[in-house]
Formats: sequence, structure tokens, C-alpha cells
Amino acid sequence: IWPCALYDFAAAAHRDGGAEAVLPALVPLYYAAVASFAVRTRDMDSRRAEEVVEEECRTFERLKPYLLRRWAAGPGRDP
Repeated sequence: IWPCALYDFAAAAHRDGGAEAVLPALVPLYYAAVASFAVRTRDMDSRRAEEVVEEECRTFERLKPYLLRRWAAGPGRDP
């Protein structure tokens, strides 16, 4: 959910002319993502926690076409 939400916010900022319009709404979701990571990794050693980060990076990479579609929609259009 987090990668798609972040990509949606990035595309909205692109469409709506800047991050100032969407950033305040993103902050609570960011805090939730950080809290979720902390809960998921609290009993892990640093090696395993790093693997969780790498998994998240792969998810962002795998979903890049989603971002590109959202981004290409441009102002006033929805993909």
C-alpha cells in the first residue's frame, strides 16, 4: 500500500503544481509507514531488518510502471 500511496501523492503533486498541495496529507501516512516498519522489525536483528528494507525497495521498483502511468496522465487527467 505504501508504494502506491507515495506514487499517487507524487503524481498528484505533479498534476496539481507542487508538493505544497499534497504534502500535508502525506505526513500522517508517512508516520504510519514508519510505525509499521518499527513494529514489523522490532524483534529482528539489523541484518533481517535490512532485508525488509530491500524487499520494500524491490516493491517500489516493481511498481515503477504504475508511477509512470500516473505521472503521464498529466494535469487534469486520471490514468
